[in-house]
Amino acid sequence: MLGGLKLGFAAAALAAALVFPAVAAEMNRAGLYRAQSVTNGTGEVNRARGLAPCLEEVLVKVSGDPRLIGDPRVAEMTPHAADYVTGFVYRDLLNGRPPNHEQGTYDRPQYLTADFDRDKIDALLASLGRKPWLLPRPDVVAFFEIEPMRGDRFTLARAGGDRLTAATAPAR
Repeated sequence: MLGGLKLGFAAAALAAALVFPAVAAEMNRAGLYRAQSVTNGTGEVNRARGLAPCLEEVLVKVSGDPRLIGDPRVAEMTPHAADYVTGFVYRDLLNGRPPNHEQGTYDRPQYLTADFDRDKIDALLASLGRKPWLLPRPDVVAFFEIEPMRGDRFTLARAGGDRLTAATAPAR
């Protein structure tokens, strides 16, 4: 009985180890096709205003090309952003606070989170001469140069092992 239980547990652990990386990669990729913006309510006009920057953000994230920000071709696509959305949700920025109608509107600010259709976004990128930047992607390392009012300038970094040491070593 105990041997069968151990074998079952080992088989389950092996299956999880084989499946988890693929599931994690798929979750990371799905996040590339999701974006969030702030709107002034849940009406269709406000939703269209909120989806426009979301579409631009998704195109940049999926392609990895920041030159798409402000591209006139992308600007022509943003009024039709709703056509590329598979789902969206709102979250009230003032959640838990009573309505305050003194400002002359009954709309409350909302976080609009939109999920975009992968195939449609990939087709839009192709029309822009771009393609999706597939996973895995390189790690991002940020260096902060601190220049205090008194004292010497220094680089702020966490212990990152040999890679960080090599990256911050002076050139020879």
